[in-house]
Amino acid sequence: MLSTANFNAILKKYLSTKRLEHSHRVANLAKYIAKKNSLDWHLAYTAGLLHDIARDMDKKELIYLAKKYQLYHYPMDIDIPILLHSYVGAWLTENKLGITDETILEAIRFHTLGSPKMGSISMVVYISDILEPERNIDGSNELIELALSNLDKAMLYCLNSTLKYLMDTEEIIHPLTVETRNHYLNR
Repeated sequence: MLSTANFNAILKKYLSTKRLEHSHRVANLAKYIAKKNSLDWHLAYTAGLLHDIARDMDKKELIYLAKKYQLYHYPMDIDIPILLHSYVGAWLTENKLGITDETILEAIRFHTLGSPKMGSISMVVYISDILEPERNIDGSNELIELALSNLDKAMLYCLNSTLKYLMDTEEIIHPLTVETRNHYLNR
């Protein structure tokens, strides 16, 4: 596995300073939540660092890579290119950085829309991305505490919060996010 210094050098090629700082905050929160849940914090930290590796890519490049390597699952993904950054990010991590750990790749792949198939590390990264300190989410401290004891409930709360935000701002709601929310509702 690469060192943090190596990750930083790589990430600086792909991310703005602001996005890199965000990735570090997500990684640190993911490490904390993973440790408290007796999960492999190295995997959570690494996935947190890399989760947005494709976030600053040009929309045309995201679409090109997604189409070329069949990285999307819904036709609407192409219409909303920002949704592709998680799939392209997982592809970049595997094919350009040589990281093949499926736990890390899954966490990167699902950190935006979620998935009913998410493992614990993916859940930790999803939650950490939403609750990282600079986001100033109401009740984030309480949600972090919840994530330390019950990842499923924390996921449901984060998904409900995301859906509420999307409805309030009249944004398109991706069917995978709804499916993921319903999955955690029934757990």
